[in-house]
Amino acid sequence: MNEPNLSAPEGAIDHGMNFLEAGGVFMIPIVVCSLVAVTIIVQRVLFLRRPLLIPPRLEGMVRRLQAGPDPEVLGALAALAATDPSPLGRILDASFQRREHGLDGLQIGVEAVAREEVGKLQSGLAILEVIITIAPLIGLLGTLSGLIAVFGGLGSSTGLQGPDPTVIAAGISEALFTTVGGLVVAVPVVIAHSWLNRHIERIASRLEVLVSVVFSVLQADRQTRFPSAVSSPAFSIPHQP
Repeated sequence: MNEPNLSAPEGAIDHGMNFLEAGGVFMIPIVVCSLVAVTIIVQRVLFLRRPLLIPPRLEGMVRRLQAGPDPEVLGALAALAATDPSPLGRILDASFQRREHGLDGLQIGVEAVAREEVGKLQSGLAILEVIITIAPLIGLLGTLSGLIAVFGGLGSSTGLQGPDPTVIAAGISEALFTTVGGLVVAVPVVIAHSWLNRHIERIASRLEVLVSVVFSVLQADRQTRFPSAVSSPAFSIPHQP
């Protein structure tokens, strides 16, 4: 019976530990940045799943309204939106609650709720942007600190044969570990941040389309009951910068 080969994983762990030790004290904030980034990315990926943000049942009801106003569907949608915790449910619920506030009041109120919901979707992305900026800078700071120590040792060398080139090379190699560590953290975070931004933009665009349908139905319903009412501009979700 063959014994499982554990040397490769153990060697990788040992190599990783040696890498962290070689980087010195500056590897500590880099590791902290990586842990924070992984936590935020995993939390955002789980939170930003489309069925949680745009429930299929709500989306199906809104699609039925695209064929034309249906009081029965509109009433069922209002009842479902009142209890649905998703961003789409909260925005639609705000629409129904403000339907009697006039077209301007309806638009202003719904856009405020939509802006708040989009802000929740973007929660944590600002921290990722900070990590993208500071991780390479911390690595560069560690490298400069290591190089200062190496060249400082050269300046104090009094040997007759001069400094040992192998010692210089080893010192510079260790000094570069923190730069590598900072880039190893920053590059994947840049990719994840870009993907999350694009995903949020797609979700926000879809929310805008669905809410616009309900907004138009409510606007048409109000104009039917109040013919003198002035039409409101088209609804749009304000995107956060």
